Amino acid sequence: MSGACRNQSSYDEHGIIIILVGKEKSMDKKILGQIQYGQTYAVIPARSGSKGVKNKNIRCLNGHPLMAYSIAAAKLCPSVSRILVSTDSVQYTDIARHYGAEAPFLRPKELAEDQSTDIEFMEHLIGWLSENEKAVPEFFVHLRPTHPLRDAHFITRAIEKMQRDGTATS
Repeated sequence: MSGACRNQSSYDEHGIIIILVGKEKSMDKKILGQIQYGQTYAVIPARSGSKGVKNKNIRCLNGHPLMAYSIAAAKLCPSVSRILVSTDSVQYTDIARHYGAEAPFLRPKELAEDQSTDIEFMEHLIGWLSENEKAVPEFFVHLRPTHPLRDAHFITRAIEKMQRDGTATS
C-alpha cells in the first residue's frame, strides 16, 4: 500500500495535518475503490513506549489525560465523522474509548517504536480500514495528543480549506 500518505507536511502552528487519501497514483486500486468521498476521520496516534517522558500521551493536564484534549477537539468539529486512536496499549484504548473515541485495533509493536514514522502507522490504519470495514475516508485529520491546547475552530478551518482546494494532498 505504498504511498497512501504522500506529501505529508509538517504541523502548522495549531498542530493540525489534513491528509487526503487517493491522490497517490501508486495506491492500491482496491483502496481507491473504497474511498468514501466527503468523509473525514480524526486519527490520534498514541503509542505507549515513549522513552523521554513515560506515558506522555496519557499524562494528566488539569485532571484529564493529554489524549482526551485531542479527542475533545475532534468531537467539536462538525465535519469529523469518526475519531480513531491508533495505539499499541490496551490501557490507552480504554482511555480513548472513555473519552468518546474508537480504538478498533492495537497497533503492531513494530509500528510503535521510537523510530516508527507517521507514514507507517497511517498505512497500517488505512490498510486495516480497507480490510476490515471495506471503506476509507477521503480525509484524515492527524491530531497528536501532545498538542492539547488546539482549538477546534482551526481544525474545522483546515478541513474546509483542504476540501476547497482540489490540488492539495496535505
